Amino acid sequence: MKKLSVYIANPLGFSDAGRYWLGRYLVPKLSHAGISVINPWGPTMGMSSAQLRARAVSMTGKQALVMGEQNMGDIRRSDAVLAVLDGTDVDSGTAAEVGYAAGIGKRIVGYRGDFRLSSDCVSVAVNLQVQAFIEVSGGRVHYTVDDAIADLAAFRA
Repeated sequence: MKKLSVYIANPLGFSDAGRYWLGRYLVPKLSHAGISVINPWGPTMGMSSAQLRARAVSMTGKQALVMGEQNMGDIRRSDAVLAVLDGTDVDSGTAAEVGYAAGIGKRIVGYRGDFRLSSDCVSVAVNLQVQAFIEVSGGRVHYTVDDAIADLAAFRA
């Protein structure tokens, strides 16, 4: 059976701590579950925040567009999307990736390890539109990585 390929929509690459957790915990955990990971931060995982900041400052609009197009292509090639939804509000890039994935019919699973309230109303975990995209796609928002992985694995079955 072909491995399930999952694009990780996330803002984790913007900080040293986020890249550490992504590279040392989330990606290995997904891989161990038999999932082929598409990590948009992959090419920058060995870089420091200072290096990434310098790169961002010097990036042209054309280079930024190419990166966005690469992410779109990676989402199209994936079987599903895992969206990391931490923060006081869902990261705008992650929200855009969720919307794009929903628009092209991808299954989306959300993970929110952040316990702070981040929704328009108490009955949803995050922005109601982001949660709607996730749930309409057949996924759910989960509060543990293991539950999110189980949801992805169920999609593969």
